[in-house]
Amino acid sequence: MRVDEIPITAEKVLKGLELKRQGKTARVGPDRVPLFTFKAAARRRVRVRRAADAIAVRPFAGRRVMIRLPAFEYLTPRTVGDAVKYLADRGPDAMLVAGGTDLFRT
Repeated sequence: MRVDEIPITAEKVLKGLELKRQGKTARVGPDRVPLFTFKAAARRRVRVRRAADAIAVRPFAGRRVMIRLPAFEYLTPRTVGDAVKYLADRGPDAMLVAGGTDLFRT
């Protein structure tokens, strides 16, 4: 027996059992999936910058000046406990880095 409607009530279960007793398909609920309507998707214009524009400043006729990272301390904890201790010791300015660490100069 199958009830395809919420809430499942005693009346629906009894109806399904009666259909099964009569040799019919023991299915209670809508005959087809109800139609849902959705709002139209919002369209926005988004300016896409080239990747080089995102990391470089061009103050002089097309020459690129790379943005440098500020000084930071890079730690590689071996356990989760070590990571938690490092974060706690360094206070609210501490940050985690996941991925992309091969870009750091070591």
